[in-house]
Amino acid sequence: MTDFLEQENAIVVHIGKRIRQRRRLLGMTQKQLGKECGVLFQQIQKYECGANRINATRLWMLAQALGVNTDHFFNGLPKPDDVAPKKTSPSSVRRNVIEIRKKIGDSCHR
Repeated sequence: MTDFLEQENAIVVHIGKRIRQRRRLLGMTQKQLGKECGVLFQQIQKYECGANRINATRLWMLAQALGVNTDHFFNGLPKPDDVAPKKTSPSSVRRNVIEIRKKIGDSCHR
């Protein structure tokens, strides 16, 4: 689960960096971009630093305001196949369950 959350956060940060790069390339301020998208500049700051996630509608609005397609923000990310979760065998899952049961049992008998 932690790997998924770390990966998700890395994607949010990456998208924010791509927004900042494009905005600066166009010479726009955060306030100008926010006005184009109907949000305050503080929200643009949060998007750019990865503090807030961006929903699909807002991402589309940002792309329109910055003159790019939405896929622009995902350029540079690894392909999903490159970061696919590790497959675990049924036997390793069974071993993990047995170990967890033992730990739970030990802590209950103390």
